[in-house]
Amino acid sequence: MEKPGKLNEAEYEDMKRHAIYGYELLKNIPGIPPSIALTALQHHEREDGQGNPLRMGGKDIHLHAKIVAIADVFHAMSSNRVYHQAMPFYKVIEQMNRDMFSKFNPEILMELVSRLMSY
Repeated sequence: MEKPGKLNEAEYEDMKRHAIYGYELLKNIPGIPPSIALTALQHHEREDGQGNPLRMGGKDIHLHAKIVAIADVFHAMSSNRVYHQAMPFYKVIEQMNRDMFSKFNPEILMELVSRLMSY
């Protein structure tokens, strides 16, 4: 969805279902490992169980979904969008570090930060 303004409540609820839509599209495609569809479904879940669409917690979230979740948030925060300007790199890392022990897997996030800092 690329609406040029703020989403209304119904649009926002529909947008939050994109993980379910992606899972439904991918789950029965021959040759695609089940983990791909599962990653699409779970990439907005959070370690503390406060994500969506299923509100799953840490041990129930597939490793690939945890990786994609961190990459997705990093990309969203560091990119210009119609609803916000890209945040400076140091602010993105600062915010993600604040969320390290609640929303994200600390080992995966530290690996991303370490690799980014080496560049």
